[in-house]
Amino acid sequence: MTPAQHTATQARLTKPYEYYRVYKEGRLLKSPHIWVYLLRHATDQARLGVSVSKRVQKKATDRNRLKRIIKGWFLLNKGIISGGYDMVVVAKKPVKTDKTGAKDLCSQMRRLLEQLADPS
Repeated sequence: MTPAQHTATQARLTKPYEYYRVYKEGRLLKSPHIWVYLLRHATDQARLGVSVSKRVQKKATDRNRLKRIIKGWFLLNKGIISGGYDMVVVAKKPVKTDKTGAKDLCSQMRRLLEQLADPS
């Protein structure tokens, strides 16, 4: 396992109880296509969980592509999240997984995280 893969593995929520804790205790930020749940924790490492149901994207390839887009954005933009947060991204409406859809999704995620920094 390369160091980059090891870092990516550590930066994920993997257990169901981790997701439930973030859903229950975390702060909810909403955009037209995604909801982001954020929960602060003691470590400096930000961790990500992604949930895309069949109701949102019918094809498994589209669901997986959407997850890859979100995970890629997270790994490239971890600097936006200062301190340690557990973050669960839930897709709520269908999103095109082409370049324009990916750009729109990434801009929505950036706006949500900017709300976290500036709640006004």
